[in-house]
Amino acid sequence: MKRLSIFGFVICVLAMAPNVEAGPIYRLTLSSGPDSFIVNDGAILDGSTVPGVVLFNGVVGGWAISVTTGLAGTNPLLHLNSVDMTFTGAGPLKIIWSATDFSGPVEVGGLSSYVGGSLSEGGSLVYQAFAASNNLLDQYQAENAVGPALTFFGPGAFSGTVYGGPVLGGLYSVTQVAELTAVKPGSTSFDAAVAVPEPGPMMLLGGGLLGLATLVRRRTKKN
Repeated sequence: MKRLSIFGFVICVLAMAPNVEAGPIYRLTLSSGPDSFIVNDGAILDGSTVPGVVLFNGVVGGWAISVTTGLAGTNPLLHLNSVDMTFTGAGPLKIIWSATDFSGPVEVGGLSSYVGGSLSEGGSLVYQAFAASNNLLDQYQAENAVGPALTFFGPGAFSGTVYGGPVLGGLYSVTQVAELTAVKPGSTSFDAAVAVPEPGPMMLLGGGLLGLATLVRRRTKKN
């Protein structure tokens, strides 16, 4: 009887224990009006069998998305690569690419966020990246922003880079959010990445500014 009671207690404890997923989690979310798709890494809608890579091909609202690839790695940390879309009418599209378990520490303002591509006439794109110390998916609150939002209008090519982000120690999550609008049929494409800037370019920039300041000082003394 005692053995049976102990066995029942163990089963009860296991049933009440939280279901904790080990390792990083990757999720791509696409929505337009009432249409919404959540594509988890390795799930049925994911066209890729590679861990950390999410591929989606399909129609969301009035948007035909030919290729949307989410990449998660070391640096860039998160990459929306080769996002190519055509749309048949007016309407918005929101793309969220999010992943967990990136390793800190990262100092305040220590991340960069880049986006570049092309928009057709009447189209627009608002892009922003976020990093959250709670290591949860889809954390795109203002306090987690990696710099200000970048806004572009068609037609033509566009690109932009911003720097920012909160202090991050231990594991943290990164989320990219792109919001597109269209007023008539057309096409758009873009790439976007979040990274830890390499020290080399920053050191070159600092050295260049120091050299320029020295030159100006010397010329001022001569005059």
